Amino acid sequence: MNPGNAQRPSVTNSESNENCSGLLLQEQCYEIRFNGHLDDHWSNWFHGCSLTREEDGTTTMIAAVIDQADLFGLLNKVRDLSLSLISVNKVDPLDDSTDL
Repeated sequence: MNPGNAQRPSVTNSESNENCSGLLLQEQCYEIRFNGHLDDHWSNWFHGCSLTREEDGTTTMIAAVIDQADLFGLLNKVRDLSLSLISVNKVDPLDDSTDL
């Protein structure tokens, strides 16, 4: 599998609010949750998005996207791995109550 040449800001779990708050005006931050655990090396295939393995057997991905096509590209990758999508939520990077 080839992750392509597109570059996306790297977001770590502890810095996700900070990195998403530095987005360009047209970028939006999304929390994508799916069943199953992925190893950290999959982050590169998802263009550097944060992958957090949850205790309940799910994975939460934090992604900065520039438009709907970019978001659907990430969702297509989730589909290509045959992962069951649980939720897609737009998150406010400036909201301190957001649990990222």
